[in-house]
Amino acid sequence: HNISASSLSKVFKTMRTARVLVIGEIIVDEYVQGTAVGLSQEDPTIVITPNRKDTFLGGAAITAGHIKALGAEHVVLA
Repeated sequence: HNISASSLSKVFKTMRTARVLVIGEIIVDEYVQGTAVGLSQEDPTIVITPNRKDTFLGGAAITAGHIKALGAEHVVLA
């Protein structure tokens, strides 16, 4: 793809002056980790005892967060 360190640096510097409109849904991703305790009698699924739950912004929100981290001015339209 012919990507060099200098071309990447130029793109990142350009982002600092960019104005970006992010259009999309704001999603909350939830991940549940647990210990398997057996199989469900009703459905072909594994039954777990939850040990840990993590939530993260997803969709347009995570995209806007990455754009902000690059230094661009951003607006989210959800």
